Amino acid sequence: MKRKAGKRVGVAELVSVDMHKVSVIVPVYKAERFLNRCVDSILNQRYNNLQIILVDDGSPDKSGEICDEYAASDSRVVVIHQPNQGVSAARNAGLSAAEGDLISFVDSDDWIEPEMIAEMVNKLIAYDLEIVQCGLRWVGGKIGNPTSSGSFRIMTQFEAIESMIGGICSVANKLYKRDVIINERFTVGKRFAEDLLLNTKIMLKVNCVGLLDKPYYNYYQNDESVSHENFSYDNITIVEIKLEITEMLKKADKSLSALAYGLFMMSYFENLIKAYQMPESAERKKCISRMTEIAVNTGIPIADLADPDALLTTMTEMILSYYLITEKPKRVLVISPYDLMFGCLIRNLLGHANNTPVLVDKVELDDESILVEDVYDNILEVDCLLQPGRLKRYDCIVITGVFETLGRESSLQLLKNILPYTHQSVFCVTTLLTERESSGGSVERVREYHPVAFSEFDFSYRSFPVGKGGLQCYIFYPKSKDTKATEKITQKPQLNYSHKLKIAYILPHKHLTGGLKCLLEQMRQLQKRGHSVYAIYRNQPAEKGNSVALPEWCNLDPAYDISGQVVLEPEDKFAEKLQSFDIIMLGFASGLTDFAQPIHTPVFYWEQGYEGLYGDYGQLLGSKNKHIQYNRLLYSIPVNYLAVSELVSEIMNVKYGVDAGVLYNGIDLEFYRPDSKKTFSGTILLVGNPALPFKGFAFALKLLHRVWSMGYRFKVNWACQVKPELPTLPFEINYYVMQPQEVLAKLYREADIFLSASLYESFPMPPLEAMASGTPVIAADCGGINTYACPGENMLLFEQGDMDMAATELICLLENEEVRKLLAENGRKTAELFCFERIAADLEDYFYSALDEKANSRAFQKKG
Repeated sequence: MKRKAGKRVGVAELVSVDMHKVSVIVPVYKAERFLNRCVDSILNQRYNNLQIILVDDGSPDKSGEICDEYAASDSRVVVIHQPNQGVSAARNAGLSAAEGDLISFVDSDDWIEPEMIAEMVNKLIAYDLEIVQCGLRWVGGKIGNPTSSGSFRIMTQFEAIESMIGGICSVANKLYKRDVIINERFTVGKRFAEDLLLNTKIMLKVNCVGLLDKPYYNYYQNDESVSHENFSYDNITIVEIKLEITEMLKKADKSLSALAYGLFMMSYFENLIKAYQMPESAERKKCISRMTEIAVNTGIPIADLADPDALLTTMTEMILSYYLITEKPKRVLVISPYDLMFGCLIRNLLGHANNTPVLVDKVELDDESILVEDVYDNILEVDCLLQPGRLKRYDCIVITGVFETLGRESSLQLLKNILPYTHQSVFCVTTLLTERESSGGSVERVREYHPVAFSEFDFSYRSFPVGKGGLQCYIFYPKSKDTKATEKITQKPQLNYSHKLKIAYILPHKHLTGGLKCLLEQMRQLQKRGHSVYAIYRNQPAEKGNSVALPEWCNLDPAYDISGQVVLEPEDKFAEKLQSFDIIMLGFASGLTDFAQPIHTPVFYWEQGYEGLYGDYGQLLGSKNKHIQYNRLLYSIPVNYLAVSELVSEIMNVKYGVDAGVLYNGIDLEFYRPDSKKTFSGTILLVGNPALPFKGFAFALKLLHRVWSMGYRFKVNWACQVKPELPTLPFEINYYVMQPQEVLAKLYREADIFLSASLYESFPMPPLEAMASGTPVIAADCGGINTYACPGENMLLFEQGDMDMAATELICLLENEEVRKLLAENGRKTAELFCFERIAADLEDYFYSALDEKANSRAFQKKG
């Protein structure tokens, strides 16, 4: 008799899980750099009954030879060699060769934790399931890692499909019973979203899915993979598959069908915009022709796409559709000068998705004529926005076409007034650039609304490059009732401790980043002050056996600059291994989870800023999104919080209720020093990773192009982590990719002008390094730069998006030697205020203050 899926089997009914053979299918193509890490992680599983199928899909590198070597050394490995046909064909070949009762997939640039298969098999058998999935850990790239509870639960079919089509659709973090997948095949020729289509078909066959909330699968965000290639006709596959899934789900569940349709619409317009942005070519025409055909077949109105205003309106509707389907509100307030358009959209979409009546109210703006019947339930006077006590509570509030005319100060006040009256979120759409009259009477286009402008709110945002300047969308969240305020660690400089400290610095990774550079220099400076500082590193699974904590690129001398290195294995717990230290310093927020339970030793976390602090998650997030919940939970962990600037301290307080002390970044004034013999050569320096959009290099290059077209001549050096692929430019760029720090310091000294155009920064180091090197700086106002910027005295600042102002200031620096000299001299003086010696003394005060508070607390408890 078949047991009901999801009901746990009694102990007597369980058999040894090793009796079930698991076929692990690995498609392999141009993977020689990663293949050993991947296959070793499978061979080292604690579950031994495996068939490891390596499908060499015609790799032109040595991947095939590596596969054969594994087959020769381990009988569990089977190798299939075939001409290149794509990942779907490779997986299909693996399915045809699979002998296991259970089937799993691993991509060749990823790796899995040693206990993954054993625990997933155990759960699948114990609960008589047909599919079990585990959590993913994103390695590299922009996507962060949501919290993992470590728990196991059963998802209904609805929950599993909803989670998949709205989030992670990979086959690689799942374990399937043979019967549900063996007769299925991936669609050959589809280079994108092939996982989503197959998984949807399979999920419709099962009643429930087991969710093991542990990050056992390490997903490497490889910049060379298919998903990171430039846009081409093949990308339209994503749109086609999402449309096919929408049609499939219509027969299963209306709510799921509505969600899938919303995601299809978002995908359609994103890809349509990318197609229009392609260089003029036969490929571009082919893409637009196919997208037009899809629109005609599905009734999407794109007839006026040549009109920029019509495109903006249509794009707004599509983004709003996605937002509404994600939030599923039942009470909505619209604040917009457009009367019928959004009311009809909201009512039709939500009525279909919720299958329940929806209340839609509207605020009347500018004595507009509104047709109430069948569109809005109530029309509110605009005064209710000025006197918010008159507002009812809504699930969501939608604002469009308002910020462009209100101005920033009034818009911020509007948000403050209405946020307390929403249960879930406020959705705002505004143009990327707004026009305003300058002091001279001319019209200037600036980015008045940007992440730093909204720093007093909790939000996610995304920009869309459409029309004349583009759209930007924000989802604002009301203050969470679950936010737990943390106590602020205060400095007590009057404390005069004679004993020196044993300090553990937990290094988050070994990549070359500005944040890690600052942590390493802190270690050096504290060691100079007589403390015993240790570098602590926990190996990734692929690094097992590594005994070095410091990254290869750093210039710390392990014998002189620190007291020692401690390397832990993946299964080791920091809290258990570091009990002998006086102070523990964390280098990355994810490390907070190791200290969820308070320990005897004071733990510090120094927040240097990351994209999520500025709402930049790479996507718009609904109010119930895991990333939002994860971050709130993470920053509620009771440690001593420090922030790199006043801006970051303010944001942490707004988002998470954290009251963080401020500890600035420091700079090595000997390493970054001026060249007194430098002569002007017209050299402009850029520094930073071109793969990070918030660094603003697209704006910087447009600025340089404009100034060049005005007849000015210069040369450009760019120190970067990867060389970008750029269109042909009239000026030459000299790239310095992953160069040693000594080369970077030399570039600063030799440059005549340093240009920074970041959208947001917490405490930007490159401008300060340039100032220390005697190089004049021109920069966008990115928020954190105001920690040390004095516009007109030590640097030139321009507003976000203000191309005219930026061009005027850059030309000034190219032409005016006196201005360059003034900025260079004052810039160096500013940098001296942030010398590492001063910063190390401040940090030392924080450490001693924490120890003093701990001692006082102990004395109080003992007395009590």
